[in-house]
Amino acid sequence: MSNAVPGASVESDFGQRLRARGKHATASPLAWSRLSDGIVFWVLAVIYLVVATHLDRGFLPFFDEWNFVNLHRDSVISAALVAHNGHLLFFPYVSYWLLLDVFGLAHHLPFMELLNLLNVSCGFLVYRLSRTRISPVLSAIIGSVVMFYGAASQDLLWAFQIGWLMSTAAALAGLLFVNLRTRRGDIAACIALSIAVTSTALGLAFVAGIGLSLLLWRKDWKRLWIPIVAVGFYGAWWLGWGRYSPDHMMLSGAAGMFRYAAEGAIATCQALAFGNHAAGIALALVLGVALLMALTLSWRTSQRLVQISASWFIFWAVISLARETPIPIPSRYLYTSSALLIVGSVEIFWLLRYRFTESSNRPRGFQIITTSTIALLSILGLALCNYGAHQLFLAQPFYEFQAQADRVAAGLVDLDGSLMNPSTVIDPANIPQMSVSDFVWAQHHLGSIGFDVATMRSLNTPLAALANHELLGAIPVMSREVLKPQTCVAAGQWWGHGLWRVQVPRGGVVVTADAGSALSVQASAWPNHHVWQTMLRFRPGTSHLVAWAGASNMQLPLVLMLHGVSSAQSSPACVG
Repeated sequence: MSNAVPGASVESDFGQRLRARGKHATASPLAWSRLSDGIVFWVLAVIYLVVATHLDRGFLPFFDEWNFVNLHRDSVISAALVAHNGHLLFFPYVSYWLLLDVFGLAHHLPFMELLNLLNVSCGFLVYRLSRTRISPVLSAIIGSVVMFYGAASQDLLWAFQIGWLMSTAAALAGLLFVNLRTRRGDIAACIALSIAVTSTALGLAFVAGIGLSLLLWRKDWKRLWIPIVAVGFYGAWWLGWGRYSPDHMMLSGAAGMFRYAAEGAIATCQALAFGNHAAGIALALVLGVALLMALTLSWRTSQRLVQISASWFIFWAVISLARETPIPIPSRYLYTSSALLIVGSVEIFWLLRYRFTESSNRPRGFQIITTSTIALLSILGLALCNYGAHQLFLAQPFYEFQAQADRVAAGLVDLDGSLMNPSTVIDPANIPQMSVSDFVWAQHHLGSIGFDVATMRSLNTPLAALANHELLGAIPVMSREVLKPQTCVAAGQWWGHGLWRVQVPRGGVVVTADAGSALSVQASAWPNHHVWQTMLRFRPGTSHLVAWAGASNMQLPLVLMLHGVSSAQSSPACVG
């Protein structure tokens, strides 16, 4: 009696046929030459770089980036080992530190170009992972869909996300190298995964996914050193620095782990379905069913699919534990999810196609149908690129406006920083890390990003609406008694409810009121935002001269709000 396992020889033969066809996929009649493969992808990459460079003009550091600016006072190594929201950002910080040293704060485009090049690298790796499975032309289109994945606008328009994209690119490279099954490939995979986990913690998801696949395939146990070395780097950092970070995983998020992953899949697919939520749900369901079929029917030959699908699920599981971010999913998480989902879909298609197509000699009609399908999918992919680019154009004004507001804030610090309270936060909404003293140091050592006076005076948007209220409140306002003018020209506008709005001219404005009365004064863009407030009391025959102290007094057209006015006829402000 034979000891062979029933069906083993059939499965083994199927596996050999799959590997052979995967290896020689680029030699099919549908494939182009290697030169043509590269041209298709790189033409699309150049188009993306042109579009992205156009969008990135005028950007400045935003939010978390100012942590990197503040850390620039420390040595590069010690600063690079500081935990940021529980992440180790060693390579991203070193890259940012070098760019700051070379270009300073005033030239932000080089930082954005690094982000763009990392995005192109991720697209190229998706293209390379797909090229041995499907048509090289379609692989190039698929890689460009990742580059133009506009739903992840945070990753593509915010230079701080060089860490996220660097980790994603390194992890995708690890997936590519580990499947080469060569000694050099294993060493390259280990290096790539080590870079991934030391760029952001999302690299741990890929390390776990690859490690799981090596455990499930017993013949690969001797290759477990690849993920172990990568985890060792992260573990050494965590023991020395990371465990002191206040940000840690919360087990309370485990209950919603599967729901979170499902929502992540739908949100990722929604962008691939041109923003239609119902179509996103349908696409996610189809891919889920196809995944189960591929794993069930081709288990022994689906190691790469296991790596991809396990990495994808662990990625969302880690986010649910670490962030508990409510739905909708933040766009920065969708980028890595989309790369894995697209590569996984290609792998599913490849496994099912060869599982259900037993004959290697296909009729000519099959070739025609396949060619037509590839052409249609390529057109769809280009349409997705156009849709993604449109989403980027819609998201770009947000970062542009924030940059303008920060240039106004920097200009105010340049003018009157020495008179301001040094502990005042520059902008609690967008620059919570930087006080006036921090900003003065940064502008002195790394260059000023502030508008000059002429530019600020020419802005159409009210200056007080651009600069945050706390910063305006840090500019001293002076008030002194003067003789009541015999005649004066009324200034300002009656707003009702005892409120008078006046634009302060150079030299200040004279505020008049009856003897014994009092007026409260505030500097603000809007009446409900008090950024500076004082009480003016009037004696017989006197008025008050109110002005901004320092350079702002002579240069900036700011606004005062005067409370306590009895009527529109009793103007408290005059020029005379």
